[in-house]
Amino acid sequence: MKEDLIERYAFGVMADGNTMPDIFSHSDQFLIMEMKNRKDILFEEYRNNPHTEICSTKYAMPTDLGDPVPEEEEQAYKDMVEIFKDCQCVVGNNLGYAPKVVIEEAGIFYVMLNGGKFARDYINGLIEDRAFAGFRD
Repeated sequence: MKEDLIERYAFGVMADGNTMPDIFSHSDQFLIMEMKNRKDILFEEYRNNPHTEICSTKYAMPTDLGDPVPEEEEQAYKDMVEIFKDCQCVVGNNLGYAPKVVIEEAGIFYVMLNGGKFARDYINGLIEDRAFAGFRD
C-alpha cells in the first residue's frame, strides 16, 4: 500500500482570510492548510501576524539584495517564520530577499508568486493538478 503524502502549507493572507497581499510580509495572518495526497484538506487554521504594522509601514519594501538588513527588520521576519515553522512550504507574493533568506535558513520551501490574488485559488490548483504530482486514483 502506498504511503499517504501529507503536506502543510502557509499562505500569507489579509484579514479577509483569502486575499494575498502584494508583499508577503504585509500579511495580516497566515492561513495554515494541511493536505493529504493533494486532495483532502485535513487541517486549516489562521494564525495572526503581529508584525504586519511594522512591516507595512517602517519596512514597507523589504531590504534589497546586498543591502544590510536592520536587526529589527530581520527579527520581525524570524518571528514570522516561528509562526509557520511547522509548515513544509510557504506561498506568497513578492517575498523580498531578506524574508526569503530567513525562510530558507529555517529549512522551509517557498513559492514566490508575482500577482497571485487568492490563497484558495492556489489550493484549488494543487487539487485540480494533482495528477501532475503523480497521483492516480
